[in-house]
Amino acid sequence: STRPSWVADVTRRRVAIATACAALVVAVLATGAWWLTRPAIDGPRTVDAVVATADFDYRIPAGTGAKLDQGITVDLVPEVIRARVDQTIRIVNHDDRTYLLGPFIVGPNETLTQRFTSPGTFQGECVVHAGGQIRLVVTA
Repeated sequence: STRPSWVADVTRRRVAIATACAALVVAVLATGAWWLTRPAIDGPRTVDAVVATADFDYRIPAGTGAKLDQGITVDLVPEVIRARVDQTIRIVNHDDRTYLLGPFIVGPNETLTQRFTSPGTFQGECVVHAGGQIRLVVTA
């Protein structure tokens, strides 16, 4: 018994579609793995760290957001932080708002602790510094 040619065509198309789908899944997974492990662009790499003391320790007090809303300038961190690889920064946010401090985002009532694992420089927006910017310089 021979199969009609259209059956072979359908089978070939199904195999081609399945192969294309598999290739797409592999590409998406590879891209996701790269995205999660890529180094920061022009910035130092960090890892989560749990430490009793940090080399750099900053606090955002409750009510900071209300002061900013009133136009009051707050200056809670330096404009430039100079650190070395293997040093640690901790930022404790006691306020009810999320804050951006250069490469770091700290949610309400959260503590962010990071250890620097490579040298680099990062400059970014910082709403809790009078100049509105912060620069992080990590050396070996």
